[in-house]
Amino acid sequence: MEWLIERLMEELRRLEERERELRSRLSELPAGGGTLDYRWVKNSQGRKYWYWYLVYYRNGRRCHKYLGKQLPSDILESRVNAREARRVARELRRLAEARARAERYIEKALSILQRVLQRV
Repeated sequence: MEWLIERLMEELRRLEERERELRSRLSELPAGGGTLDYRWVKNSQGRKYWYWYLVYYRNGRRCHKYLGKQLPSDILESRVNAREARRVARELRRLAEARARAERYIEKALSILQRVLQRV
């Protein structure tokens, strides 16, 4: 039984270390908010031109920021960073669930071990 508790504690330490690594990585990623919108605008002659806009919320209000015909490279990079941040956040949630599960198993194993020791 002790080997089981030792193994669970080792797994718990491994999960906590991975969680620290992911939190560090998440803090290094720059924040990028909003969604990209590609829409057309008519000029005075009625011709359509396509432009990129960034749509985001500020103080509860929807705001649009004109980006131009080509997407700026920093906006593209922030989109990649946002995707990576979502992936890291998902993995952090999974780790938190696994950690909680490991802690429950440890508590259960200790409880069983205490009952066995009381009978001896």
